[in-house]
Order: sequence, then structure tokens, then C-alpha cells
Amino acid sequence: MLKKNFAYLFLASLTLISLTGFTVWNYIEKSNRDLPYFVNGKPENSLSDAQKDNIIPVPSFSFINQNFKPISQQFIKDKIWVADFFFTRCTTICPKMSNHLEKVQKEFASRSDFKLISFTCDPERDTPEKLSNYAAEYHADTSQWQFATGTKQSLYHFARKGLNVVATDGDGGPNDFIHSQNLVLVDKQGYVRGYYDGTKEEAVQQLIKDIRKLQ
Repeated sequence: MLKKNFAYLFLASLTLISLTGFTVWNYIEKSNRDLPYFVNGKPENSLSDAQKDNIIPVPSFSFINQNFKPISQQFIKDKIWVADFFFTRCTTICPKMSNHLEKVQKEFASRSDFKLISFTCDPERDTPEKLSNYAAEYHADTSQWQFATGTKQSLYHFARKGLNVVATDGDGGPNDFIHSQNLVLVDKQGYVRGYYDGTKEEAVQQLIKDIRKLQ
């Protein structure tokens, strides 16, 4: 009887160890999984080096920041960075996104290889002065997190063709408007590596994990 109980206990322990081992392995495997490359807003996995060479990185840009100074590719050169499109008058998704970006900024406050850029989608109203006030409201360290404005046509073209934050067509005209909750993760080589719902806590936590992977 004692031997039989011992055998049952041994088998149960062996099963538990196996299940625990599999769970740990599965977690590590998922944690270390390579991030996809996004081409025209769609993920591409398991690319060869030759295929990666054919991916077009995020194009260069030139806008004006919250201090009336130029902001360009130099700000994010050789950096991991996150972008979003917002407007200061927004009372729905934008405050949630900005609160989450404030958390992301805090997570990587000591990292010189990480930047954030928030692009306005309402440049007619979002003057640099308004952007500066908005930056202060969300405790932005502007050495790390900048706010950009420019012409509507150039901003909207960059949103659609550079970062692919929306799938809609448009010309940046008077009746055109972009309103997206996407946060875009870009690696040090300028390739888009992820899109995240900036209104959802779990998506932002995944963004933070993925930034660490790229680091």
C-alpha cells in the first residue's frame, strides 16, 4: 500500500514538474519572440536579411515643435521611438493616450536611446504655444518627448504613408480628419515594429515590454 501511494505521489510530482517546465518555457519563448516588421501597416514575420533590406524605413520628416523649433529625423536618429497622432481639444481618446504615454516616459526616463513624438492632427488650432501647454499638462520631459505641428497636408501624408496609422485615404484638405488611437513603435533603424491601442492599459504594458525587447 505504501509503495503504491509513493508511486502515485511520484507520478503526480513528475506531471506537475513537467507542466511547470512547459509553462515556464512557453512564457520565455513568447517573451523572447522577435517582433514583426510592419510593411504598409501589415506584420511580416520570419524575414530573411535580404527581405529586411527591401523594407522601406519610416521616411524623413520636418516639422515644428512646441518651442517653435524644427524637429526632424535628427531627434530620433539611432533611437527607439514611439509616435502618436492627437489634438489638444480632444476629450475622448487623446487624454487616455497621453496619460499612457506619460507612463511610458517614466518607464524609460533614464534611457537616452528612447524618444516619444506626438504629432497633432489639428495643426490649424494646435499652435506651438498650445502644444507647449499640453506638454506641461502631461509632465513631458521635452528632451525625450516632443510635440510636433506643421502643415495639415504634410502631417497627414506622414501619418498615412510614413507611419500607416490609418488605412483611410485623404489629401489633408479642409474636410479630411485623422483620429487614431494607435501608438506606433519604431526601432533604431527606422522600421515600424508594432501598433498598440493607446487607450488600453494592457496594450500599453505590451508596448513597454516590446520596447525593452528592442533595447
